[in-house]
Amino acid sequence: MAWIYLLIASVFEIVFALATNATHGFTVLGPSLLTAAAAAGGIFFLGLALKSLDVGVGYTVWTGIGSVGTVLFGAIVFGEAFTPAKVVAFVLIIGGVLGLKLADKLTGTPARTAGPIVVPVQPFSRRTVMSWVYLLIAAVFEVAFALGTNATKGFTRLWPSVFTLAAAAAGIYTLSLALRTLDVGVGYTIWTGLGSIGTVVLGALIYREKINAPKVVAFGAIIAGALVLRLAS
Repeated sequence: MAWIYLLIASVFEIVFALATNATHGFTVLGPSLLTAAAAAGGIFFLGLALKSLDVGVGYTVWTGIGSVGTVLFGAIVFGEAFTPAKVVAFVLIIGGVLGLKLADKLTGTPARTAGPIVVPVQPFSRRTVMSWVYLLIAAVFEVAFALGTNATKGFTRLWPSVFTLAAAAAGIYTLSLALRTLDVGVGYTIWTGLGSIGTVVLGALIYREKINAPKVVAFGAIIAGALVLRLAS
């Protein structure tokens, strides 16, 4: 049942990411209500899944599926362009977060990674810089949300539940500010990529979850993908 709950949570996560882009900083009522409802559904089912799964595994699979859906539907619904650099970045990040799911089962020497990818750096405006600041803040709240969700035990504990909901609300709001300027596929994928790294690292420190060599390789893929997206956007 844990994996079924995780799949349901992932569907809600895709709806949440796409709807957040349409809220324009929560200034449009209909998309804002849909975003809140989707976020609540995703958080609830993720909490049920994390009763059985490690927070690092559950969160990264959840966001991995969410990233795939958000990128695909972002291109269809919002007409966001696919450049070669974005495609490479999406593959790196999505592969990294899904690789974390499989890391405990992998053995042997990790596969060699490709060489560096060179993309042109675009000039930054003040508004663009602030969007990246908002995205970084949203990622911090996302890590707090993920770790807090694990502590709620399916939202049966009061204070961890309050903390988790507060972190989720703050993360959603700051993400919506970032998405005023950034493409939803770019913003969401980097947000969840950074959230995956923070969740797995702090999950190992707080909940004693195992980090092995394949997980380190997956971290590298996520960081590389986020860097390519940062330079290509």
